[in-house]
Amino acid sequence: MDTHTEIVARLDLADEGQRRLHDFIHRMHTGRRPTLRALKMQQINGTIWEAAEWLRTADPRFSVIEWLPDGSGLRMQHMPSRAAAISALRSVR
Repeated sequence: MDTHTEIVARLDLADEGQRRLHDFIHRMHTGRRPTLRALKMQQINGTIWEAAEWLRTADPRFSVIEWLPDGSGLRMQHMPSRAAAISALRSVR
């Protein structure tokens, strides 16, 4: 498992929406029983995109997630495999 930390996005925590987004992403990836494992993340024009593995579901297990910039939620597209999720994320423009 890769345990290095890399900055993949910049958020303005003085902005309420950006702070809400930060808290939402943090909540989904941490804690005793996290919901998601980040496979790859990137920020494009202020929007954070992620290839993720769902840790509490059997199927679908992988998705590409678009985190809404105002912190109000997310959009996702399920993928058949880890490789497909990472590949789809690389094609986001």
